[in-house]
Amino acid sequence: MAAINKPNIVMVVIESFSADFLSRFGNPKNITPNYDSLANESIFFDNIYATGTRTVRGIEALTLCVPPTPGNSIVRRPNNDNLFSIATI
Repeated sequence: MAAINKPNIVMVVIESFSADFLSRFGNPKNITPNYDSLANESIFFDNIYATGTRTVRGIEALTLCVPPTPGNSIVRRPNNDNLFSIATI
């Protein structure tokens, strides 16, 4: 039986954080040195855009891999337990 590869993955999600703050996107002030270091030493996606207008919708999209939906967010919907998510992988 082949060994299963289980990589360690850490997803950094920051709310209300504009790319304008990062050196990687041209900010010369070095105001995010730790984040810049993570970006330089990790897989960094630089073409990701918000698909919703509320933070909770972005968190849903990132963790559950679902697009924003009209009405209540998945967090507030009944029977929302046991959803497939990044954590189940």
